[in-house]
Amino acid sequence: MATSHPRRHRLVRAAVAATVAPALVAAGDHLPAPSAAAPISATTALRGLTSPDHSAAYSTLAAQAYARLQAQLTLAPDQVVWPLSQAVAATLAASTVPGWQGPPPNIREALAVLNPYWDSTAKPGGYGSIQQPPKGLGGPIYYDDNGWIGLDFVAGHRLTHDSHMLARARQLFALEKQGWDTSRAHPSPGGVFWTQAPGLTERNAVSTAVAAQLGLELYLVTGDHGYLDTAKQMFNWVNHTLRAPNGLYGDHITLTGVVDTTQWSYNQGIMLGAATLLYVATGDAAYLVQAQHIADASLQLYGANHGFLGQPAIFNAIFFKNLLLLAAVAPNPAYRQALNTYAAELGRTAPDAPRFGDPTNILDRSARAQLLAYAATPTRDLRRVWGIPASAAPIPAQVQITHAGLTS
Repeated sequence: MATSHPRRHRLVRAAVAATVAPALVAAGDHLPAPSAAAPISATTALRGLTSPDHSAAYSTLAAQAYARLQAQLTLAPDQVVWPLSQAVAATLAASTVPGWQGPPPNIREALAVLNPYWDSTAKPGGYGSIQQPPKGLGGPIYYDDNGWIGLDFVAGHRLTHDSHMLARARQLFALEKQGWDTSRAHPSPGGVFWTQAPGLTERNAVSTAVAAQLGLELYLVTGDHGYLDTAKQMFNWVNHTLRAPNGLYGDHITLTGVVDTTQWSYNQGIMLGAATLLYVATGDAAYLVQAQHIADASLQLYGANHGFLGQPAIFNAIFFKNLLLLAAVAPNPAYRQALNTYAAELGRTAPDAPRFGDPTNILDRSARAQLLAYAATPTRDLRRVWGIPASAAPIPAQVQITHAGLTS
């Protein structure tokens, strides 16, 4: 049984921010809203979502979802940075859709929305949870937030070849390394802390695994083996510390050794994505097989009885992004079919409710925009965007895990 819900802490810090952040939003603190694509009927949409050739319908729906996101993307006084990182991810996802039906998503403008959160007083620098003075009072750095933003910058670099984006991603990985627990006195030494905020000392699957994935992305771009070595260390810590008997991952471990065994879909996604990238980086087939095992176990857990609908939509968007990363390396029609099924289910459900720290519901809007963009993008294009080399060929499913770092 879970001991606590880490997102509950997020709500607490967001509620505090709502009471202390200044109630002034500058006119330039938002992205311009693109014109919405012409609406299509629900009947047409659902027919497109369930037909064999569904990409055109998904492309239309993705453009509409992205336009709705952009129309609400303002920096409200209590807006925390984590939803904005996912809004940037939605812009990046929209940038990959062939035949995009709206104005071209502007990656540089999307990333610039994060600027008011940058804490230049932190060493080596990072994004605080609340806007910095004079627009806000600032907030503590959360390592998972900065990991997601680092991935945004690497993806932006791949799409724009902007060296400044790569430099910022490097800087954020240095921050992630700083969050590594170095005390040998703690239970299960290692792992990346969730935050620098006083009193929150858990080491999380998400903060550690997203840092591992950022390191792997940087290795694939730069060839610097230091990134690869650190990413392996982070991946193996999650594997040894938070992996359950079903092959999936709990949420975090406290400094007293208590493990929160809640299996959130985004933790499974980021770990299967990291395992996939480890295979791409090293050629070690054991990593790819583990990624396939995580994917299969996740689809068994969440795919039955509409289980994905019991998870936050943004957690599922992260899961499916990483599932398609695996599909780009080891094609399996079940992976994209699972995405199609969930996207259709999500289209028939009410949006998630707004919450403290996310008053305009950026997280849910970002999730829907991301999922539809992924569904509209062919796997071959995702492979190119993610920088997966042609040499990273799939392996037979019967290959067994033999890598010592992957055994439980």
